[in-house]
Amino acid sequence: MLKRAHWPILMLTLALAGCGGGGGGGGTPAPTPGTGSTSNSNVTTIAPGAGPAGSTSSTATGQPISVSGFSYPQGIAVSGSTLYVANTSGQSISAIALNQPGYPFTSIPLKYSSGEPPLTQPTGLAISSDGTTLYVANWSGPVIAGQPGPGFIDSVDIATGNVTRLASGLNNPDGLALSADGNSLFVANHGKGDVLQISTTGGTTIATYYPASSASYPWSVYADSSSVYATNSNGTVSKWAIVPSGTPSSPPTTVATLASPAGITGANGYLYVADYQAEAINKIDLTSATPTVVATVSVYPRQPFFLAHDNTYLYFTDGNSGSVNAIPLP
Repeated sequence: MLKRAHWPILMLTLALAGCGGGGGGGGTPAPTPGTGSTSNSNVTTIAPGAGPAGSTSSTATGQPISVSGFSYPQGIAVSGSTLYVANTSGQSISAIALNQPGYPFTSIPLKYSSGEPPLTQPTGLAISSDGTTLYVANWSGPVIAGQPGPGFIDSVDIATGNVTRLASGLNNPDGLALSADGNSLFVANHGKGDVLQISTTGGTTIATYYPASSASYPWSVYADSSSVYATNSNGTVSKWAIVPSGTPSSPPTTVATLASPAGITGANGYLYVADYQAEAINKIDLTSATPTVVATVSVYPRQPFFLAHDNTYLYFTDGNSGSVNAIPLP
């Protein structure tokens, strides 16, 4: 099992070797591919290092960007013209304005109930369809007797910053995805090796989706109206049929096998899967009898982690470089 505490070291190793949930929403984003601070014309770097071509330290308006504000960014979610990013090592959630020059960002002020532990390692993000509630996975809880406590999931009222504990007692929760109807949340319960479906109104577990292999630990999840998908540490992309509450899930099928699949999202009958070791994003056709990779888009030298889209652009984080990026939706 891979612990989050060791992941930055692993990511650095992958970077030296040459290797790296998503939410949906409406709106018209600002990125113009090819004008960001990157050598790949596919990619616009939104932050840090956004602004004029070749810039690495300032916004288009000349204001400095705090690189520490994007400290090992992971989960990402988009709603309208706002992109939300989980700064895992920075212990914060940032909101990026996609419709303003230089894509300025701010940290969301979070207000906790008395006694509730704050976010210390936020990972996966998901956002409600109306853009009012942000769901945040936290890799582990406060250290108890020298050991990190169980992970948890919070819901954040974006307008007020009020934080409500939705679910606790999880084992290194990572990627999140809302169900098509918004009534449940799928969780990559990485340390346990399964995917949980929990209610967004009470946090109760509706169903558990078990892996095909004991060596499979999910990183990220995506759900449509009938199926839930997960990327796994053994390189597979799994698919389960969504089951009614209380019904055991069937074993998953394997949709694809990649070098190092991480973030996953979907649109228009396609899956999009980030492969950080290959420095690419794969487009998988789900409408054919056998799911097939129909396009592979290089994002070199970026190593894509988590994904989100708004039906026009595909956004991804790169924890190694601390960057947030966009490409046209393939």
